[in-house]
Amino acid sequence: MIANQVVCYGLPFGTFGFICWTLSFVSSLLLYLNFPLFSPWKWCKPYQSQGLLIALISATFTIGPTIFTCLRCKGYWPFTVIAIGQLSPWSFKMFNDGVAAMIKNDQDNDGGRNMCYACIGGTMSCVLGGAGWIGLTALCFGLLHTSYAVSKWVWAVYLIPIFFVILALLCRGRGWALFAVFAYFASTTHIIGSHIILSNISGNWSGFPTEKVALASSLIFFIGKRLLYVNC
Repeated sequence: MIANQVVCYGLPFGTFGFICWTLSFVSSLLLYLNFPLFSPWKWCKPYQSQGLLIALISATFTIGPTIFTCLRCKGYWPFTVIAIGQLSPWSFKMFNDGVAAMIKNDQDNDGGRNMCYACIGGTMSCVLGGAGWIGLTALCFGLLHTSYAVSKWVWAVYLIPIFFVILALLCRGRGWALFAVFAYFASTTHIIGSHIILSNISGNWSGFPTEKVALASSLIFFIGKRLLYVNC
């Protein structure tokens, strides 16, 4: 049964997952206001994209638990694809990093790195975001004829990215920060839907995995997501 397989999931979901997603959103927004949430020593200074060393460390902390979850959940592929989709805020932050540095820093000495961040992050955001939506859709259909069938309102989640894509395109000329906020919602909203469904299936609305190894994986992932917004 699907409910018995949720224990394989080693990433934040439920309330814990929503907090993780919200912190990523707020951190991305503050980035454009020159107040990087987890780097107070960089407040009100010309923005610089994240250094390669800390970027590598944060990527390891984020991708590692995702791979761990994919291997544990390989018996039910929608969980695997949903886990891959959880990386979309990571790739979107990389994209944001490159673009923000190019826009906000007139004395940018890391143009090559910033362009690389923007191109790779933008491409991966589309791929990972798409994976998240595919996994969420497969899970919803897999639950249709079970006691865990999702409520009709969950399907409204699919209207959110369309709505925010339109807003992002309309607001593109009114400031990159506004465009980035709408684009973030469009590419990562699937995460909220998966958090709700996984909590409903497992009956665990806190979102903290019950198995110790899965809990450790979830906490490492959470730390990795916060390290994304640290810049020394």
